[in-house]
Amino acid sequence: MPPSQAGPTRRTLLLGGGCLLPALAGCLASTIDGPEQPADDATEPSTDTEPLAEDAYPLTEYDGVQIPLVTASEAYDWLVADAATAGDTREQKAYEKVRIKDAVWSPEPEADDKACSERDPLEELPTDRPIVVYGAPEADGPVRRAAALIADYEWVFVLKGGIKAWQIAAYPLAGEEVNNEGS
Repeated sequence: MPPSQAGPTRRTLLLGGGCLLPALAGCLASTIDGPEQPADDATEPSTDTEPLAEDAYPLTEYDGVQIPLVTASEAYDWLVADAATAGDTREQKAYEKVRIKDAVWSPEPEADDKACSERDPLEELPTDRPIVVYGAPEADGPVRRAAALIADYEWVFVLKGGIKAWQIAAYPLAGEEVNNEGS
């Protein structure tokens, strides 16, 4: 939950507690009929489409800058809800072959000379829009890119596990080597 939203008050907790017993009774009754069936669309994003307070995420550090790590699941929820933008820090060839759907190419300027002469799409975003940068698993490019962006942007995250974590979770991809029938 963003820092601007306050938590529940005692009155909310006390009033909400009165609903607990009927809710539990309903849960117990449903187990008599058998387990609840999963929803038809198992990839439906959660309603948590905004980043939590920065201290809610594990951190990595680069050159003295603390950078929060985000899971593929959390990033997916934000991206599907159009509440964040993904930036791919890999070389352009890798980006063109396979990337997170709707991600923009945002390499480190020194990593690719062509990037130095082009405008970085991430640098044109509003400063309060969350950015999730990613690269190859275990690569330090996303961490370096996030460290460069974090001075100017309120919410900058690194995708834990990179593009590989996204692929393992079977989230939507784009690119030349992607079969777009299922994405």
